Amino acid sequence: MNGFFKGMGTAAIMLLLSAVSVCAQSEHSGNGNAIQIAGTDLEHLQSVMDVLKMLPGIRVENNSVTVIGRGKPAIYLDTRKISEFDELTDITADRVKEVEILQHPGVEYDKNVESVIIIRLKPDEVEGFSLDNTLRLDYTDKFAKNNELRLGWRHKALTLGAFIGWNEEKRQFDRSEFDYRYNDRELISQDKTDSNPEVYIHWFTTRFSAAYDINPKHRITFNYSLIDKNVDDFYQANVPSITKSPDVRHDFALEYSGKLGEWNINVGNNSFINHADMISENHATNSATYYLRREYALRTFATAFRKINNGSLTFGAEHELDHMNVRLYEDKPEQDPLLKVYLNTHAIHPDNTSGIFATGTKSVGRWTFQAGLRYEYHHYVYTPCEDDGLMKYIDEISGLINDNFPEDYYLIYALMKDREVSFSKGYFYPSLSISAKLGGSELSLSHTENSIRPYLGITRLRFSEVELLNEKILMSETASTTTLGWKYKWISLAASYSYYNDPICTTMSSTNQYNAPDYDAVDFDIALTPKFGCWTPMLHARLHKQWFEMPLANGKDRLLKPFSSITFNNSVTLAHDWIIRVNAAWQSSGAERNINHYSANFQLDASIQKTLPRQGLTFTLNAVNVLRSSYNDITRYVKAYYGISQGLRDQNVSMISLSVRYKL
Repeated sequence: MNGFFKGMGTAAIMLLLSAVSVCAQSEHSGNGNAIQIAGTDLEHLQSVMDVLKMLPGIRVENNSVTVIGRGKPAIYLDTRKISEFDELTDITADRVKEVEILQHPGVEYDKNVESVIIIRLKPDEVEGFSLDNTLRLDYTDKFAKNNELRLGWRHKALTLGAFIGWNEEKRQFDRSEFDYRYNDRELISQDKTDSNPEVYIHWFTTRFSAAYDINPKHRITFNYSLIDKNVDDFYQANVPSITKSPDVRHDFALEYSGKLGEWNINVGNNSFINHADMISENHATNSATYYLRREYALRTFATAFRKINNGSLTFGAEHELDHMNVRLYEDKPEQDPLLKVYLNTHAIHPDNTSGIFATGTKSVGRWTFQAGLRYEYHHYVYTPCEDDGLMKYIDEISGLINDNFPEDYYLIYALMKDREVSFSKGYFYPSLSISAKLGGSELSLSHTENSIRPYLGITRLRFSEVELLNEKILMSETASTTTLGWKYKWISLAASYSYYNDPICTTMSSTNQYNAPDYDAVDFDIALTPKFGCWTPMLHARLHKQWFEMPLANGKDRLLKPFSSITFNNSVTLAHDWIIRVNAAWQSSGAERNINHYSANFQLDASIQKTLPRQGLTFTLNAVNVLRSSYNDITRYVKAYYGISQGLRDQNVSMISLSVRYKL
């Protein structure tokens, strides 16, 4: 099988090189802030997720989207903020007009996000009924089936749409995890586990959308989706166990967009209800761990925009309420009663965020000025519940415990001492930008600020850090970034300097968090998006250098090594509706925040696509990680004042998939 992947990768590269040699003439297309999709080879892809895989500066892995160097983005479909990345697989590429990537979003966006992707769709114009069905078969060491059916109907001012999807996949990973403890930089203990989890994922998705044009100036849209997802992990290590993660989610969105005089108005609400559990069963010890989460969120927003005096003016406001009820429970035979109290915890966590902003632009000759100001007010509350008599039981035993109780029971002490932890604070975020057109190029200088808020889930509020640092809760991370950029046609260069106050770092579980010392970082980016006849390459290169020192017990570890990455995506259009794509991604060793990448990593993906326009059929053969050379090899430094590091080495899965799409 390994030889097949290597052979397919070599063949794909040879086809790409031969195709380039027969391309007729060279032509260049301009590159603005938004990347045009309509009218390009990219609109022949299957879904929006496939489009994002081809764009510079974006990485897509396991249905998760990352803006390189800027983390997971907030994603908007036109003006609607989506709650789940899975929704991107439901939207076909030929519906997309353009995609805009904001690495440093302005005051129009929630400052809890570091990057934004805006996907602008084409207007609905085709009358009548439409059908779009895609069947995809994936093969790793197991087979996976994905079937997606899209239905649409438009009549005059009314547009209806429906999506039904069923996905089922099995994968097996080659994984190593380790936990090291240091004392004055010397390794004093290590715990390493090799496991081969077999992951079984199956989910059912259904979505419904409706849009009604009251008149050419006023439009109402409604979206609803139901996702029923289950993930089962079978661990084949020294201790056999199984982890089940059932997840049921309902999403609702209602929005009005219209024009009142010279103003463009958008008012809407995005909401969701989510029941997500994680149940881990250890068959050897006949024990189980339960992490039960019930959550709902309401997000309401309103914006007003108008053009004025060679510029524009925008006002906006939004409010978001996130209410989470969490239960952590561990059932072990002959468990210590005090430890049972420590593990059997129940908490409610409401998060209230309100924001208002104003931003304006002004053009004077070749100069364009933009200034904005945003105010956000945050209020968090963490409340241990009296569920199952937990707090009553703690009251009964509190008199029996002195201050010298075992360190493992610090949560009990914290619950007794502070039954409710709350935090309220307001922030102002300015945004400034100056740009000038110099001949055919554009030079810009901008400054933005953002703030990452700590998440007060039951496993995310670090009571150990409370005792050590005498802080009630984690502090919000604030960051300021100044960027100098230059663009010329299809070339884009950027250099930025960032300063992070109270940066929030996470453990391998991504739930526990702590504040690290302030640090500086610089980033350099280059993006090339030319078009040479039938060959469309897209290249993005990034270099990150930070001055980050992680406090350890009796010392510091300096994570200073630069970290770089390169993505090189290629698309070649041939005669008779053939398209070949080859994507390569490489990253070096180096450090990002508290993560140290120990080894360089390379991945090569390739696909061949054939379309039969008259029959409405498209066949796509795709191979992921064809050289079987891609793996994660990282260490994440955690529990700063104890000197503990956690690591993961995970061989990325190689996969072959065949997609057949029928469009009516």
